[in-house]
Amino acid sequence: MLQSRSRIPMSAFERPMSTIQNPSLPKPQIKFLLLEGIAETAVSALSTAGYDNVERLKTALDEETLVAQLNGVRFLGIRSRTKVTGAALQAQPTLAAVGCFSVGTNQ
Repeated sequence: MLQSRSRIPMSAFERPMSTIQNPSLPKPQIKFLLLEGIAETAVSALSTAGYDNVERLKTALDEETLVAQLNGVRFLGIRSRTKVTGAALQAQPTLAAVGCFSVGTNQ
């Protein structure tokens, strides 16, 4: 017989998944920021899928510059040098995902 569990306090899985008011946007309005020279093939793959609002930079960004560059960005692609801090994530509520194009695990 299964025993009932006591009520678990509110946790992340009980809160709304996103603070984004309208997560469904037309593809031209979905902005991608790719850092650290992520391959042009990534831009081509996104374009083939209908996503053309892609900015690709050759370098990593420090926290202050990253916060400024994230304005309006929905998806961020990094490699191993960019450090995405809690402050950077908090500063940009429209950011839906961060993808790491790297073989490292220290992200």
